[in-house]
Amino acid sequence: MRNSIFLALVILCTLMVSPSFADKAKKGGHLVPTVIKNMGVTKDGDAELFCLDFSDPRIPDLETIDDESNPRLFFDVIEVKEWKGQSTYEIKGAMIRQVRTGFNNDSKKLRVVLDLNPKYNYNIEPSYDDRYNLFCIAISARSVRQ
Repeated sequence: MRNSIFLALVILCTLMVSPSFADKAKKGGHLVPTVIKNMGVTKDGDAELFCLDFSDPRIPDLETIDDESNPRLFFDVIEVKEWKGQSTYEIKGAMIRQVRTGFNNDSKKLRVVLDLNPKYNYNIEPSYDDRYNLFCIAISARSVRQ
């Protein structure tokens, strides 16, 4: 119950402040290209925390694929100046198995895919810290799949 309330508050806060971030990142009516300064995964209690550190405000929309044998979470980051990162990062965590990235140079869009452990059903809690342009996703196990 407490997780549901927290998730609702995070989503509500994100929706309430999203327009101001979008305005701050625009120049001449267009989004300023962002640089991804850092990307990483860390453990935070029972959750695994995936974070992206942007040079300019970005709050990607999350999508999930609930395939029982290969659950995934993915999102696109638009107007990325460049991407010099790897295409695959082996994480081998309890929740996140690996992170895959794909950059489309023509559209300047970076797709990020988090491959999850098929053993669990998940709680997904996105957050954004506008002081640091830091977008994070806390992933924790809700239950073991039957």
